[in-house]
Amino acid sequence: WLPVAALTGIALVATPGLAGHASTGDHRALALVADTLHVAAMAVWLGGLAVLAAAVLPDDDLDDVREATRRFGRVALGCIVVLVVTGAFQTWRTVGGLDALRDDEYGRILVVKLVVFAIMLAVASLSREIVGRLVRPVGPDDRDDANDRDDPDDAVDPDDVADDAAAVGGGAARG
Repeated sequence: WLPVAALTGIALVATPGLAGHASTGDHRALALVADTLHVAAMAVWLGGLAVLAAAVLPDDDLDDVREATRRFGRVALGCIVVLVVTGAFQTWRTVGGLDALRDDEYGRILVVKLVVFAIMLAVASLSREIVGRLVRPVGPDDRDDANDRDDPDDAVDPDDVADDAAAVGGGAARG
């Protein structure tokens, strides 16, 4: 089923590009790849947020929530990088220059889209900070005994040390 699901997913995220602006103009092949990656990154980011909010955050096991949010943070960052790079390419390809962002109707729509994206990033950053404070250990009694070296699962994770140091210092932990 995995190959069928992968082909179906690729077909779904490629459809907007094949039916829209990516299939016209210069550099069509690169534009179709960029548009497909753009749609896939947005689907993974928003879908991941939905799963995180609906299935992970209500979990009572803080270790599971902590690990899931840390792992999703890495995926989300990758998605945001893909969105910015592919969006910048598509903007350059479609409008041609910065003046068109002000003078062209499509350029103005892109500016609105960029503002909405920036607001989404700000909300995501705020919610990440809130979730980080909720699932971060608050004291030594809440942490695993890191001095017990007999079990390899109890080894100290450098990311946890950095997160705890940032929490104590009042900074935002970035995991």
